[in-house]
Amino acid sequence: MAFFKLRSQRISVEVPVKIFLKRKDSGKVTSDCRQASLIKISKGGACFLIDSMILEGSHIFFSTQENQENHILLKRDDSVEDRENNKITAHSVWMDSVTKDEKQAFKVGVKFTESQDELFAELKKSSRS
Repeated sequence: MAFFKLRSQRISVEVPVKIFLKRKDSGKVTSDCRQASLIKISKGGACFLIDSMILEGSHIFFSTQENQENHILLKRDDSVEDRENNKITAHSVWMDSVTKDEKQAFKVGVKFTESQDELFAELKKSSRS
């Protein structure tokens, strides 16, 4: 009999984020970003919807997988304050193409480099309102 690992609770959200690439070796962050929308989140990961996968010549998905050179840096776009806890690093796990408003778009699943318990609790609370 195989044991199944329970998936973390996921909630549907609609949170605007900016996607940057962050070099794993130097910590340097791209000056440009892509707008995206966080559509699902758990304490350990998330799914976002984005129109383009290329950022400053790098493919957001392929250059940010676990053993690649970049992290994805998600910065909440709905927050007025530029606090450090509004910036989340992650690496990509899966990608799928979708159609959004009759245009090609992409869903990207990411795993956070650190658990996001507080963010998850905050978004869960606000989604109930």
